[in-house]
Amino acid sequence: MPKKKLAKGPRKTSASSWSTVKPRNTKERAELMAKCAETCFLRPHDLGFPICPRCNDPYCQRCLNHDPSLKGRCCEVDCQGLLAAKRRAAQYGYQGIVKKANRLAKSRGWITKREKRDRQRRKDDMIITCPNN
Repeated sequence: MPKKKLAKGPRKTSASSWSTVKPRNTKERAELMAKCAETCFLRPHDLGFPICPRCNDPYCQRCLNHDPSLKGRCCEVDCQGLLAAKRRAAQYGYQGIVKKANRLAKSRGWITKREKRDRQRRKDDMIITCPNN
């Protein structure tokens, strides 16, 4: 049986991934804090672990101008941002932030039940699955 050829070149990513909408620098994080308050950060006192998209996107600009078609979804927590912040907090050893991310995901219904293969994980480690938009 012939082997399958692997595709060469960069991997394709979806346009709605967190890396395309995250706040990239301190200026964007400060702007996000000024417009959306503490709800967009897991550690708001030093603008750490942002979980909302940056405010210079056209979507956010329309939202901040009170566009009625968006129905009050301004400064909404992004599931991919929450997942990225949780992973980074776990890597850095911030257990309090990991628990805060788990509580936030659970309150929004983004946590699935553990499967049998996941029993080896620690008790406080939960699986976050983002809904398909």
